[in-house]
Parts: sequence; structure tokens; C-alpha cells
Amino acid sequence: MRKQGLKPDKITFLGVLGACIHGGLVDEGRKYFKIMKEEFGIAPTLQHSAYMVGLLGRAGFFEEAISFIKTMEIEPDAAVWGSLLSACCMHQEVKLGECLARKLYFLDYGNGGVYVLMSNLYAARGMWDDVVRVRKMMKDIGGDGCSGVSLIEVTSVLKYGH
Repeated sequence: MRKQGLKPDKITFLGVLGACIHGGLVDEGRKYFKIMKEEFGIAPTLQHSAYMVGLLGRAGFFEEAISFIKTMEIEPDAAVWGSLLSACCMHQEVKLGECLARKLYFLDYGNGGVYVLMSNLYAARGMWDDVVRVRKMMKDIGGDGCSGVSLIEVTSVLKYGH
């Protein structure tokens, strides 16, 4: 893009960071995040930040991911914390996962994804009593981890003249 004189935007960097996540390219992700901010003056959104936390967490750099979150210029949301929780599941980091789950419960207690991640984390470690406890909590709030809701807003109606 740069060779052709095109200027990348926020969406471009989301694509690049997403590719770094899926390729496990931590150093490249760090580099492009820095380029985004310093060379192009693009302020990171919550989604950019969640991608960076996911990239660092998946690589097992939990301390760096937490430090990144603490130094964010915007307040981290459930997606940012959820990215780190997801990485905890990958690496079976129960203590940090429990800490993050508590934080996420307070941010969005009705989000079934948090319960599913914790249930899966406990199952991966063979902590079956905890799996049962989390599944019961999820059931008590009315979630099953599978169901969802879709909403479609219709703003105009086309009329055909016959």
C-alpha cells in the first residue's frame, strides 16, 4: 500500500493486527501497532487494543498484556478483558482467568461467553466441581451458552407498482 502511495486507515490496521494474531506474529503486531500510532497518527480503538491483548495473551505474554491494558488511553471494555480471558483458556491459566472472569461478570454478568470460557478452562484442568458450579451459574442467569438473539431494524419499505 505504501509503495503505491495509499495511506492505511484504522480498518487496514485491524486487518494487519488480525493477521498477526492468527499467524502468531507477536513482534510484527507490536511493530505495526507502533507504526499505526506514531507514523500515521491513528489513535487505537478498543478493537485495536483487544487485538493487541489477544496477540500478547495467545503468545503467553500475560504480564505484557496486563501492562498494555493498564497503560491504555481509553477505558478497557469487555472485549479487551475477554481477549485476555480467552488466552488464559488456551494456556490453562486458572488464577488469572478467575480474576478476569470476576471483572467481566461485573462488566456484563449476562454474557454467556464468560461462563463458557470459564467452564472450558476448568474442564481443561479437570476441575469438574468448578465446571458444574459455573454451568449452574450460567443456567441461573438464563443462559445456556448456545442461544442468542438477533435484532433486525427495518428503516424503509420498498413498494412495487403493479
